[in-house]
Amino acid sequence: HVGDYYHGLLALWSSTLVDPSELQAQPRGSERGTVTQVVNGTSITIDFGRPVARGRDNLFGGVVHWDEVWTPGANWATTLEVDRPILLEGHRVEPGKYSIWMRPAEQGPWRLSLNREWRIYHDSPVPEDGVVLEFDVRPEQGAHMEALNWYVHSIDSRRATLRVHWGPTFIPLEIETEEYTWDPLPAAERAGYLGS
Repeated sequence: HVGDYYHGLLALWSSTLVDPSELQAQPRGSERGTVTQVVNGTSITIDFGRPVARGRDNLFGGVVHWDEVWTPGANWATTLEVDRPILLEGHRVEPGKYSIWMRPAEQGPWRLSLNREWRIYHDSPVPEDGVVLEFDVRPEQGAHMEALNWYVHSIDSRRATLRVHWGPTFIPLEIETEEYTWDPLPAAERAGYLGS
């Protein structure tokens, strides 16, 4: 019968519905984080995934292998975005958005690179022709940081120290901004702001 057919379809359809109150959001293993700091009129933004140590004490040399390229974060590549030129560890970075990559080394300095291709998944090949800057950085040891973090450790009128920190290991990155100048207003426009 047609009525039995529709009753069966209705029963099948209703059995596939789920009460929204029964649904729970699935937590991500590495939540996204963003830090933005204005230094001397220059906006500096880092967008990154935050992997968690979860009791692992071999983060570098274990979770992150020595001598393999790694984005200091998780999932989508960590990015740096600046709206004015900066010096990063003394190296000029033009305004724009870049993915950040590191090559950890068991001995000696690590290698940091910026790539103009910024929408890259962490385990995708990093395009070598997109590298705009490479230089050595030196890891240091400090307090334990359970979830990987990027933060501004110190700041003054033109400079800041940015850190990436996971477990007891952190890498400080010195940022220097250009002297901020304004174009003078034309005399006719200036007159409106001047009193007698």
